[in-house]
Amino acid sequence: MGSLLPKLLEFLSDEYNYLHADCKKDVEYVYNELVGMQAALHKVAEVPQDQQLDSVVKLWTEEVNDLSYQVDNTVDSFLARFWASEFGMSPNLRSQKQQLPRKTSGAKKKGNGQKKRAR
Repeated sequence: MGSLLPKLLEFLSDEYNYLHADCKKDVEYVYNELVGMQAALHKVAEVPQDQQLDSVVKLWTEEVNDLSYQVDNTVDSFLARFWASEFGMSPNLRSQKQQLPRKTSGAKKKGNGQKKRAR
């Protein structure tokens, strides 16, 4: 979950203003839930290894970890499709993942070149 929240923040900082109001509320809700889950997982991780965790806490921790991987994969898929549509890449997800670094690095270079010329 450590990599998921920064990914969401980066995407949202760029695209948040374009979201519909209802969607903004949903995104904020999901983000807050993920922050809460991450805080709870950190708290569980601080329990000394010689202390036994309650079986319910163990089960919840495993479920939250699994959920965080699923959400992370879903966000990665969404972002790959989003950026692919922004840069006109193939709709095939496997192809997108291969094209994404090349397309985005080219866009960054173009953007940097434009800024230099404007000065």
